[in-house]
Amino acid sequence: MDWQPSSKLAENHLILSELALVVPTRNNQRDIQAHLGSLEALRLQGAELVFVDSESSDGTAEAIRSFQSRFGGQFINQPPGLYAAWNAGVQAASRKWISFATVGDRQFVEGFQHLLEVACTDAVDAVLSPPLMRSGTKPISDEWPIHQLTRLQPAPRWWTQEESTRWLCGCLPGTVLGSAASNLYRRDFLLAHPFPTHFGHEGDVAWGIEIADHIRLAITPRSCAEFQVHERSNPLGAREQAERFNQLVQLATNRLEKKPLIKAELELRWAREKMFWKWILELEKAAETTVEQSRYIQFLEHENQTLRQERDTLSKKSFGLPIPYLSRGNLLAVRRFLKRFLS
Repeated sequence: MDWQPSSKLAENHLILSELALVVPTRNNQRDIQAHLGSLEALRLQGAELVFVDSESSDGTAEAIRSFQSRFGGQFINQPPGLYAAWNAGVQAASRKWISFATVGDRQFVEGFQHLLEVACTDAVDAVLSPPLMRSGTKPISDEWPIHQLTRLQPAPRWWTQEESTRWLCGCLPGTVLGSAASNLYRRDFLLAHPFPTHFGHEGDVAWGIEIADHIRLAITPRSCAEFQVHERSNPLGAREQAERFNQLVQLATNRLEKKPLIKAELELRWAREKMFWKWILELEKAAETTVEQSRYIQFLEHENQTLRQERDTLSKKSFGLPIPYLSRGNLLAVRRFLKRFLS
């Protein structure tokens, strides 16, 4: 279905009074001041701010409190866990629409005005947009599935249920949702469908699978925010990543039991991905074997060097008579000497 501009929001000058920004934080002292500065314009336009801090100990919470004294907003404490913090922020918010202002990402008034305009219908549960990608201060050309989907799309549109199901379940282990900082979610929908907290950093991927067959999605090609490429504090190894992928596939398989055609199509895609992870694990196993062999060779070389040093040390000691190095040739010479001496 083609998207049509909303006259209601146009008449209201696209104000942001229906938007709540959930800001999860945990020890972000290095970036928090710049991030708070980027939120000022959104707050002045009427957006609600809900800060969810997870036991910060580096001054992050104090910086937020100082910002609150000037610009308002809620502040709640939540034990560590990204998606638990998101859920807590959604519970505390009071506006119709939600976005997640992850520290380091940049969000714009004009971008949210556009997202709200696309979302101005009771039938839409979320609006997705492709974020601009950034590493530090430099733009980068990394792409996610949402960038590929919107590259040839001239205008916003609503997805059919089949499209939503196919893409939310089919991009594993990634997700077509992209960055939550560049999306808009209806709060009532998030309250009814909170983010799962037992899939690690793939909680939003699992959420997309769980709601794939009944969410009403709109997608727009316009980039409405910047995503800062973050390094994971505890990155998963290849084996853990493969296990997480299999968990997500199993979740999607269960959700698609009543959609056999889509399930059959996606199983072909998952099979290729499984072959990829099998190949990666074989390479990792070979690399581990090579490392072990290298360590053993280094150990033998170290032992050989130690023995050489001990031999050299003994050869320099005086035992009354000089004791030559007893190689095989030297042993034969000693044997011949003793035979003549004793005969």
